[in-house]
Amino acid sequence: METTLGPVDAEKVERDRDAVRRRRYVRLSDRGGGVYLEGLLDPVAGEHVRAALDAASYRPPSANTVSTTPPHHHNSPSIKRLPG
Repeated sequence: METTLGPVDAEKVERDRDAVRRRRYVRLSDRGGGVYLEGLLDPVAGEHVRAALDAASYRPPSANTVSTTPPHHHNSPSIKRLPG
């Protein structure tokens, strides 16, 4: 089955992207012995931050476990994808 897409309104795509970029922010603050992170990122920047946090929070498997999956493929239980 072939899907045909209509014409792309490049100006609208640009406006939508710019609107998200204007709203984006990141706030870091020290709280209770940890660092609190709050923000809104565009989808591309969000995926970059998610990948960096996943890599930074990797915990090697216990000595009783053998893993052939590289560290960057492990999902951290503390970093979850929220719907939306």
